[in-house]
Parts: sequence; C-alpha cells; structure tokens
Amino acid sequence: VNLECLPPYVRLPVFDENPVLVVAPAPGDRILPPPPGCGNAVRVGATVRFGALAEREDGTFEDVTAAATWEVSPADAGEIVAGRFTARREGTAEVLASFGGWRADPISLRIVRDPAVVALSIYPVDGAVLPNFDAVRDGAPVSARPPEFCGSCGYALTVLVGDTVRFGATARYETGEWADVTELVAWQSSAPAVARIEEGGILTALAPGECAITATLAGLISDPVGVRVVAEATLLDLSIYQEGQDRALAVGEQAFFRARAEYDVGFGRDVTGEVRWRSSDPAVGDFREPGVFDARARGDVEVWAELEGKGSNRIPLEVFESSDMEYCDPAHVNRAVWSDAFDRVVLESDCDHYTPPDIAHFRFTVTERQRPVGIFDPCLDLYVYRGSELVRTIRDEGCGRDFALPATPATEERLRYQLSAFWDLKDEKGEVVPPGVYTVRGRFYLYSDPVVQLSIAVVQPNGRVPCVPNECGNGCGYVPKCGDTGPPAVCPTVCVPLCECPRGWGITPDGDCERCAEECCAEGSTCPAGVPPCNPPTPSCCRLGEICPPEVPACPEVCCREGDVCTPELPACPPAPTPTAPPSGRIPCVPNECGNGCGYVPKCGDTGPPAVCPTVCVPLCECPPGWGITPGGDCERCAPTPLPSFTPVAEGACFLGANCDRAILRTTRRFCCYLASVSAAPLPVGWCPADQWDPSASRCANCQPACEPGPEGCCEPGRACSPGLPPCDSASSSE
Repeated sequence: VNLECLPPYVRLPVFDENPVLVVAPAPGDRILPPPPGCGNAVRVGATVRFGALAEREDGTFEDVTAAATWEVSPADAGEIVAGRFTARREGTAEVLASFGGWRADPISLRIVRDPAVVALSIYPVDGAVLPNFDAVRDGAPVSARPPEFCGSCGYALTVLVGDTVRFGATARYETGEWADVTELVAWQSSAPAVARIEEGGILTALAPGECAITATLAGLISDPVGVRVVAEATLLDLSIYQEGQDRALAVGEQAFFRARAEYDVGFGRDVTGEVRWRSSDPAVGDFREPGVFDARARGDVEVWAELEGKGSNRIPLEVFESSDMEYCDPAHVNRAVWSDAFDRVVLESDCDHYTPPDIAHFRFTVTERQRPVGIFDPCLDLYVYRGSELVRTIRDEGCGRDFALPATPATEERLRYQLSAFWDLKDEKGEVVPPGVYTVRGRFYLYSDPVVQLSIAVVQPNGRVPCVPNECGNGCGYVPKCGDTGPPAVCPTVCVPLCECPRGWGITPDGDCERCAEECCAEGSTCPAGVPPCNPPTPSCCRLGEICPPEVPACPEVCCREGDVCTPELPACPPAPTPTAPPSGRIPCVPNECGNGCGYVPKCGDTGPPAVCPTVCVPLCECPPGWGITPGGDCERCAPTPLPSFTPVAEGACFLGANCDRAILRTTRRFCCYLASVSAAPLPVGWCPADQWDPSASRCANCQPACEPGPEGCCEPGRACSPGLPPCDSASSSE
C-alpha cells in the first residue's frame, strides 16, 4: 500500500491481538486532495512511504511493514528500507514485499526528473474563497473533494469599485507535489472593463458588474473564480454586545452597548454611532445617546439596534428599584439568609403573620462579597407552600442550574440586586387561603440555584391559626402550651392522635394555636445559655452564615473555618479551644434533665447506643464531644480516632475548572479526587497545591487534575486515585 495515498482518517495501528484495519472516516473528517507522493510517478531524490498489511484467516489485518522483506526491481532504481523508498534514477521500477512465505503484488513506479503539471488551481488570497482542487488530467476531470466554488453556480467574492484583491495560483504535479506558481501563470479576466488582473495576480475592480478570473500554465486552464464588483457594500449582519457583565441595573444606572455591522465585501466595522438604538419599553429604560442605556423605572426590557432596515440581536435587561420596608416588629424581623464566600441573599417579609385581606410584602436582596467572573443576570422563582403542597406561584422565571465561576476580589460588599414582591393571601384559583402556617420559598439563580425560605402565618381575626391533625403523636397525648415546661418525663411508645401546633405556637383551651412570646433575656439580667437578648444591638458587620439585615455590611474574613468555602489566600483558622482538664486529666460531666431514652452516655472506645431507644426523657450527666464517661462519673479525654482517608486537611485547594478557576474548599488531594468522582458539575475539578497558589494574582501557577494519573486499572501507593480502584499490588496479585 502506498501510504502517501491514505487520507488522514485511515489509521494503521499495531495490535497485540485481533488487529483490525480502521478505514472509516471519523465524524467531521474532510476528504482532502491527494498528498505529495500519491501516484505512480516519483521525482528523482524523493522518498515515498509504503506499508504492508497481512490478512488473517478471520478477515482481520495486521500492519507488518517493519517485519516484511522489501525489494526494488531493478535494484539501481532506488533503495527501500522498512517501506521507505528513495528514487535514484529516471526510469521505471517495481516495489515488492514478502512476509511469512507470502508475496504481495508489486507496485509499479515511474521515476521522473522534471514532473509534468496535471492540475492548476487559483484562489483569492484576500477573499473568502478556498482553493478549488478540481483539475483536468489526461482529458478527464479528477476531483478529490466536492468543489468549494463553481463559477456558474454563483459568486463567492464581492469587491468594491476601486479595491484590489491578490490572487494566488497552485500547480499540482504528476508526482503529487505542489508548488506556488502565482508568478508563472498567465492571468485572464472575462470582463476587463469590470475587473482587470495583472501579472502577479493583482485584481483591480473598475466598474459594477460580474466577471470570471482564470489562469493558464503549460496548456492547463484553471477553474474560474467568480467576482462581483459593486459600487457600495451591502449590509449582511448587525449585532450588538454589552460592555460589562450586568444584566440587572438599579434605577438611575447606565449600561453601555456597541454595534457592529458585517458587509458582503468581507469586512466589518463599528456602527455604534450610526444605528438607531431601540428599547421595548422606553418607560423602563431608553437611549439618550448612542449605545448608552438609562435605567428609568422598575421592569423588564429588551434592547436592540436597527440599520438599513435590518435589526440586531436582542439583549434582555432587568431594572430594579431599591426600596425600604416597614416592619411590623422591627425587633423581630422575619428574615432568612443564604450566603457563601461570594454573595449574600436575604429574603424577608414585613410581618410574620397576616389576616385577610392583608397583603404580604417580601423583599429579595443580593449583595456581593466578591465579584465572580461572568454575566450577572439574577433570577428568582418565588413560591408559597403549605407543607409539601404548592399554594401559589408569586414569581416564576424558570431559574436554571448552572456551574460556579471564578471570582475576582472586591474591596467591600455592595448591593447588586433587589426585588419587591407581594402576596394577596390567595391561592392559584384566586380564593383566600385558610388560616395556617405557610412557607415562602425563593429559588434563585446567580451562579448556581440554591433555595432561601421563610415562614409566615395566615391567622384568624383573633390572631390564631388552627391546629394540624397528627394521627400518631407522642404517647402522652402532649401538645405544647405557651409557657409550659414540656412533656412528662416518661411517655409510652404508642400512637396517640393529636392536633398539633407549628413550632413557636401553643395550643389553647379552644383547640386553636396561639403564637407564644419569644423567650428573651431582659437587659441587665443574667441570660441562660441559648436565650437571646430581648433587644439585640445591630451588628456593625455580618459574619458568614449569620442572619443580618441587608444594610449591614459583611465582616472581612481573616481566616477560613473548617468546612467554609473561602478564597485560597485566606489562612486556615486555628482549631476551636477544648475544655481545660485539671491535673487528674478529667472534667465533671454536665447534667441534662431530658437525655435519650436509653440513658446512654458515651464511653471511650464503645460502639454507640442501642439501635432503638424509647422516646422518653431520662436525666443524664453528659460529656463533651471527644470525652467519655468514667465509672466514677467524671469525663476523660478519649484517644483520637484515626481520621478517615478523605478528611480535609489544608494541603491545597480543590477548584472547579481545568485552570483552577473557582475554589471549592481547602482539602487533601485524595478528598479533591473523591469530589471529582461524584461531581455533577459540567466543569472538570482541578487541584492546586498550597505552594502553587499565587495570592497576588489570585491564580494557581500549576493547576493539576484532581485525580493523579497512574497505571490503568489500579492505584499506586500514595496517589490520589478515583474511589473504587484497587491498590496496584492487590490488583496485580489478584491476577
């Protein structure tokens, strides 16, 4: 086989067993023109590669090029080594190969010193037309691929009057070799008054019209290239793009856009100042000057541009208006918070309970701690549930799931988006909902789609809500009342039907539920553990995970706590202090009036409580985590339990993105590899060793795959391999 003639998609791999010759083109492959050396003509001094294939009885093939015996006849025509033939003199020759007692049919060659031209192609160097490899050979058309352009099928090159275009010419020889012959061919134009072409392939457009350009060399005529000359360019496409990344603007802010036009003569230009800028709702926002959008009022809007009767793509924007909220009880605001290292999201309501026909007012606020890279296009779906039943859809934008993006440092937290929403206490059918406790869930999209939710109560005129039946309550038949001390110490483990109240509410003698006063500690009093002060001061800053008003800025992070998502430059926080033990090494246990029903207190080294404990209160004296009870009733420190292999340790950081774009958490490479194996994110998971992080540039100098490469099918000792791979020693021994 003459390997020079094989298209790029033909592979001849050597297999240890069951060899197969793969000849099917891969998806997307294109059939290219024959490469140099394909044919029976070889230039003196040139080298041509040959291959030998052995066909087996089962119909498979094996590449035996290196093992075959190669010959050239006559011997002085050239030499061949491992299938590579080099021609030495003019004339004819045969190449032969033998293997395992079999002899292949010979391939005849013609060796020439001055090869003849067999095909001529021309193409515009400055235009959009690719070379056309259609050629004439021995009077018959030879085509290695469908023609890119046909002069009689239409024009592929448009030129403005007065412009020039460079053409090139390529000759293919009988040996399969190619050469640039732009300076050697004779150029012709079918209409010199429209466009003339001179030596060197320089075409000049003279007047509107059409013509065909050809070239001749050694009696061969190239295929024509059509040229259309126009007096002015025709607009083909108009597009706009936004400078910046914000698709949400506050009232009074501006967004900046540019417009670009593409023309049929093959060039594009900026037309920001020439187009007509349009807004779908000028009341929400409009353009006072080219490309500058002014946000005027709350709402959604689309912007686009128009030029010469052609419209551009449309870009959606949302204009929001920050608003104040009057709380029913400013000291106890009904508020829920979601936050990470990049954003803080607050969902709050003006009251925590309403009586029809009240209107519930909600406010959704997004503030940024750091600026992630990407387009800020916030989305919010807001629903009302009663238990698991969807009662009302307040807002549904179809917020979808996306992946996290890298961040750029920000100097301070700032408002990025705010939205007000309202609920008229009616269901999807427009009917007033019955009294009860409802959950308002906000599923939002910034760079992912978590959920923030809060509870509100729709109450009767007397401020109460009905209790909720429970077919299998506690064995005492106990329903909390406001101010009581809890259930009896021991309740039987049986089902007793109850009508229960939501958390924070108590049953009344009438069987309704009333809201219990929140227990708090008055100023100047000694507060029991876990009881908040009655009038807590407004914090100066909000720590990660705290519930704070939107106007309270985020506290600067000085260290990264275990389990937090932090930027890699933050150092790890020191471990939490442990109880100080006296010289005996033991500390007293802590009484608990209502422990578990088994009366179980952990001892060092035991395996835990029984599988089933009754749901009753048993007074206990307990020990802190990591300590165990002794026979004498004190607590002793237990020996540390060996850490699992995937426990995070600050050896480096795990990232989303092959270039370590966004940090997930500090951890070991083994745990990062485990995260990669279970990750559903569309980005790969990367690993950055601690010594490779550059805090000044906020990037990883040497981002590596989360899982270390190793021998296929097993994990070498000390490597971070995907879970489930056996150790290499056990894998080899099992064989």
